[in-house]
Amino acid sequence: MAGRTTSRGNRIARLFAPCLAAAVCVLAAAVEAQQPAASVQAAFQSARLNPFRDEVFELILEIAAAGIDIGQDIGVRGLPPPDRLVFSQFEELPTQREMRDNVLVSKRRFRSTARATTSGSITLSPVLELKFVSRRRTFFGNMMEERAGDVPVTPLSFNVRELPDGDRPPDFSGTVGNFRYSAVLSPSSVATGELVTLRHTVQGTGYLARAAAPTLPPSPLFRMYTPKMVKDEAGVRSFEQILIPLSTNASALPATGFTFFDPVAERYVTALQGPYRLQFHKASAARFEAYKPDTSVVSVVVQQTMAKGTVFQLRIILATVAVLLFLAGMATFILRRGPAQATMLVAAALLIAGASWLAGSRTSPPFTMASDAPARLCPAETAEQTCPLKAAERVWIREEHAGWVYASTGSRGGWVRETAVRRQAE
Repeated sequence: MAGRTTSRGNRIARLFAPCLAAAVCVLAAAVEAQQPAASVQAAFQSARLNPFRDEVFELILEIAAAGIDIGQDIGVRGLPPPDRLVFSQFEELPTQREMRDNVLVSKRRFRSTARATTSGSITLSPVLELKFVSRRRTFFGNMMEERAGDVPVTPLSFNVRELPDGDRPPDFSGTVGNFRYSAVLSPSSVATGELVTLRHTVQGTGYLARAAAPTLPPSPLFRMYTPKMVKDEAGVRSFEQILIPLSTNASALPATGFTFFDPVAERYVTALQGPYRLQFHKASAARFEAYKPDTSVVSVVVQQTMAKGTVFQLRIILATVAVLLFLAGMATFILRRGPAQATMLVAAALLIAGASWLAGSRTSPPFTMASDAPARLCPAETAEQTCPLKAAERVWIREEHAGWVYASTGSRGGWVRETAVRRQAE
């Protein structure tokens, strides 16, 4: 009896099971039909559609998603190559949300800057690589789904203009943007031969990579060194130029200027600083900073001087041999391949090192002072004296400039007239 009842129940379950499954599918389809259709749109926004070449302008990438969420990882492909358009790193801005046709729309925005390196037409139409995260309401509850997909960005075209040629100043180095220029001369109270530094600073927003230091015209009253960049940060560049007044007549420097192109005003702008004034005072040479020669000239002169003798080369060879013998002796001792051999190698290294020191100690300057002469801080008769150099004193010639030479004994030195030194090595 029980067996017949169980069999009848199984037949009823098999009969109604397809109907139950069909009802579940109908209910799920009805629930899904009530959900709003998911959509994702992406577009660039820019206030500058006709920028100039090398102008830095802002771009906003906006991704609007309705009825679906976007994963954190976002890829971009199809951007113009760097030789056409250069982008900075994208920075995500706060997400915005709004209701549109009773649907919550989430807007994710990313900010970047771009700079066109060539003029002409450029179209920005990349493709975003996204991961869509959707919530589906079903008869059994909410379900999360994640799938990868591509979203094309609405094309945005630029007409990049070339910088105007007609009124381009000759000192324009290629800086485009909005900048401020300042310059400071320090110290302003000096004595002849004292170092003076002119520091130029350019700061602002735009493209600074081509910015060069303002230049001063050559002057016989100053010894001028090439400006050097001392600071290069985002939106700031600084340069320093070392000057040496050669006489008390060097009381002023002309104004300096920095030229850039303002893309908003569409014109070249030259910011001026100066002229710069110097006051002179009397001071002992001991107060002055040591004279800084032109390193490019010094290296050549010193190499020529050393090439005239073989002592310096011999000293290098002996020192090298001594180091190699010492290392060989230490290796022999550590590897325990004979303490007697190790001792001999180390002793030989010490003897050769001593010979190298003796050769160096007997090295003398190759030139001779032809007459007594006061050494000066810079090549000018009005410069302060550093020390006296006596006739027959042996000296090196470190640098030459306009009939003057920098003569050095090793511990003392300064600028003297070229005729005060006997140039033939003895």
